[in-house]
Amino acid sequence: MRYFFDTRDNGTFIEDDIGIEFADLDAVKTQAAVSLAELARDVLPGSITRELSVEVRDPFQPILRDVLTFEAIVLAN
Repeated sequence: MRYFFDTRDNGTFIEDDIGIEFADLDAVKTQAAVSLAELARDVLPGSITRELSVEVRDPFQPILRDVLTFEAIVLAN
């Protein structure tokens, strides 16, 4: 089945209109986590607060949503 991995970065939505074929849901879950980690690696440096998500859907319905909330807090000067 084909799954689509849409992303959100602080509310900015990017729709995946290509998708990727996977044989089972475990592979989809793994890819969602890897996609979220790659997105975080690209956008978090220099950020103070950020909410990122990967939202997975099949052609019929939403399947999974992975969310990462980041906040940099300075504790001392």
